[in-house]
Amino acid sequence: MYEHIVTVLQPTDAHSYLAWGRLESRRERGVGRTASEDVVDEDDDDKDGTTAAVISSNSKASSIFQTGTQHCPNSTHLYHGWAIHEQYTLHNTPKARSLLQTALDLDPNNGYVCHAYGLLEHTMGEVSKAKSLWQQGLVYQPSAALVCSLGEMYVASGDFHSARELYSTYLHKLPNGRERTEVYLSAASLEERVYNDVEKASELLRRACSEGGSSSGREEG
Repeated sequence: MYEHIVTVLQPTDAHSYLAWGRLESRRERGVGRTASEDVVDEDDDDKDGTTAAVISSNSKASSIFQTGTQHCPNSTHLYHGWAIHEQYTLHNTPKARSLLQTALDLDPNNGYVCHAYGLLEHTMGEVSKAKSLWQQGLVYQPSAALVCSLGEMYVASGDFHSARELYSTYLHKLPNGRERTEVYLSAASLEERVYNDVEKASELLRRACSEGGSSSGREEG
């Protein structure tokens, strides 16, 4: 269906390329492509990028995303979706990093891109860069994913006060009940595990439950 839409009906429809690429990415993940088959990281001896290029060229999803970005070069969502495929399906970190940087250059205010890019950098041990990316995303497009990732980073480093302040500040800036619930849960865990304040943790959990009726779905990207 998507192939017919983008090749015949609307060859410049970024949303159809994105949906088609994601579909093929899920298929590739499902047929058993594993980390042991195709893994590229920054320490590989392949300095000219040949290995990464071969991995991506063997992926139908990568080909779809590449074609999509050729027809829709300003689509942040396509570069973001392509990066997620490269990182989590092909385990091609250098390519994913390059694509996320392109997406960020196109839209520095995109919280979803900031979050994904921060996760990649955090996985690679670039904690300061991950922190900067998550903080950047919170300025322009706050989300529970950004708040909770940054909060977990603060907790892991022992900066409990910053985590507490972060949760308190952004609870009132999130767009819907589902997102607020996620942050309430993180805040409650902090109060119980770190501050031993069971009463406050219980109150936060009650608020999380009360948000359940106002929850609405969301999808990153």
